[in-house]
Amino acid sequence: MLIPLKGKIIANLTEEKKETKSGLVLNNQSDVNTKQVIIYSVSQDLNKGLRKGDKAIISNFSGVEFKYENTTYIVLEEKEILAIIKEV
Repeated sequence: MLIPLKGKIIANLTEEKKETKSGLVLNNQSDVNTKQVIIYSVSQDLNKGLRKGDKAIISNFSGVEFKYENTTYIVLEEKEILAIIKEV
């Protein structure tokens, strides 16, 4: 288990596959400014509005990526999260 230290958030990077109606998979190079992540763990001293499993948008240049047990994670600061994606 990964536990973030003071003021940090650990998230999983997600790979979004974009397809046309005909099933053609599009290259993700057009979205060079942001990435979508899923919150894995939040430091206890941070905003309680962030929870494990929340989807968020971050800048491509945010955080520090690392691999742990064959999974890619990213360590972020709360201010690096641009938006939370809420399902309605």
